Amino acid sequence: KYNDQDDFWGYQIESRKLSPIKKPLPGNIPGYANIYSFYKKGDYYLDNHKPDSAAIVLQQGLSLSQSLNDPYLEARGLYWQCRRFINANGMDSAQQALDKALHIFEQLGMQKDIAACYIYYSRIYQRVGDFPEALNYGLRALRINEDLKYKPGISRAHNLVGNVYLKTKNLNEALFNFSRALAIDSAMNNRAWIAGDLLNIGAVYQKKRNQEMALNKYRSALHISRQLGNKVTERIILTNIGSTLRATGKLDSSMLYLNQALTIAREYDIERAHLVNEIVETCLKKNN
Repeated sequence: KYNDQDDFWGYQIESRKLSPIKKPLPGNIPGYANIYSFYKKGDYYLDNHKPDSAAIVLQQGLSLSQSLNDPYLEARGLYWQCRRFINANGMDSAQQALDKALHIFEQLGMQKDIAACYIYYSRIYQRVGDFPEALNYGLRALRINEDLKYKPGISRAHNLVGNVYLKTKNLNEALFNFSRALAIDSAMNNRAWIAGDLLNIGAVYQKKRNQEMALNKYRSALHISRQLGNKVTERIILTNIGSTLRATGKLDSSMLYLNQALTIAREYDIERAHLVNEIVETCLKKNN
């Protein structure tokens, strides 16, 4: 859900001014701009399911950071490499990159970045099914961000903790955390994040078998995502709406939404095994 490229640059400079342990910015400002452009492009490619392009530009940014002998930017490069490995289900490689990044951030005393690493540790542990550790790291990230009063980080952590609770069927705790994230994101007027929060809340109501509330949240999320042109999120929402409509017996409407999701998945070459299963399940129910 969270994409932190927008605040990375300003925070990187601000944090150096505030902390006495870091050396001053070197004079090679164009070099720093190039590094940021590589990382930003890599983030964009990951968001748009272009892992090969992401791997190239992220490695370019990391190499340039190392050539400038800048530990903070090197750690940021390792952090982004971690995200790339998570997307590719390379959890061992992701954890190795994250371990290195965290070690540097801890040496520099970068609390905000330490919290960001904890969030990725939580994602890794979720992927491998270790939900107690996933929850542990999510709550640690939440505590740090609350101490820093860093609202984007608090929102990220609440969503992550909510997702752990959702996967472990602790639905009331999931709803509480997703609702907290929604309140924060609404106050920041971050519409992309609001859409993600509504999607998550809809998923809780779907698990609770409150189909009407689930559809209400999903449709609100869909409206925002379409306004923003976020096709990746739109595809997820369409799939969830189709699944929810099938549960209410509205099979023709279910197929309509699922086919819309399939069109997006094909256009953007997104993995669609789960979506195909949803379509098959709806077809079987129609034929019975």
